[in-house]
Amino acid sequence: MLSPIQVAIANFVDHCQAIPNALGSPGSKTPILSTNQHTLNIPYPNGITISGSDNPDSQLSQIRQLLAGRPTDATTSIVDSYSSLDLTPLGFHAIFETPWSFRSPAPVEPQQTSEPQPRVESVNTPAQLQEFDRVAAVGFGQPDADIVYSAPLLSDHRYGFYFIRHSNNVVAGIQTFTNNDSIGIYTLFTLPEFQQKGLATRLVEHALASEMNLPAITNPSDDSERIFEKAGFTNIGTRTIWLHAPD
Repeated sequence: MLSPIQVAIANFVDHCQAIPNALGSPGSKTPILSTNQHTLNIPYPNGITISGSDNPDSQLSQIRQLLAGRPTDATTSIVDSYSSLDLTPLGFHAIFETPWSFRSPAPVEPQQTSEPQPRVESVNTPAQLQEFDRVAAVGFGQPDADIVYSAPLLSDHRYGFYFIRHSNNVVAGIQTFTNNDSIGIYTLFTLPEFQQKGLATRLVEHALASEMNLPAITNPSDDSERIFEKAGFTNIGTRTIWLHAPD
C-alpha cells in the first residue's frame, strides 16, 4: 500500500507529464525520477523525484543526464519531492518550498452561510478552456505564460476544470486531476477583487464532492493553506523546487 506522500507524488507526476504531453512534449519516468524535456513557458517541472533519499546518487546521476540533454539556453526546474537533495553543486538554486497536503476520503461538509452559494460551472468547450487558462494565468500573476491547458485535455477523463462567473466573466476557478488512487487539486485561483468572498472555499468543496471515495492531495500556497485545512487537509511533507538558469 502506498503511503500518503507516495500517493501525492504519484498523482503529481502523472499530472505533470500529462500537461506537456498534451502540448506535444512527451516525457519519461524511471522508479526514481520523472522527466520531461519541454522548453515551454509553463510552470511545470522538467524533473520530479519519485523515490526518497535512500538513493541520492542515482537521483543526482539521472538529473545530470537530464541537464546534459537540455538546450544550453533553457531553464531547467526540478521538484525534489522529499526535500532531501542538494542540487547546488549541479548549478541549481532552491527557489521555494511548499507542503504536500493530504485528505483521507470523507464526505464534504459545506461551509454554513446565509448567503446564496455561487454557481460552479464545468469547462466543456475549447473556448471555455481558453478563458479558464487566461484568467488562471492572471490569477497567479503570470499573464505572459504560454497556454497551459490545451484542447486535448478536454478529452482526458482525468481532468476537471470548474469555475465561477461574475457578470459573465470567469473570476475564480479550480483544476483537478484524478488517477486510480487520488484526486489532485493543482490550480485554485480567485482574481484579487473577488477574494475574501468564499469563492475558493466553494470551489474546493465542489472538487472534493466529485470524488468523495478517493483521498485528495494538493500543494497549498501560503494564501490557500487555511482553506485546505478547513476542508480537512493535513500537511504530510515538504517539497523543494530547484531552478537551473542558463549561463
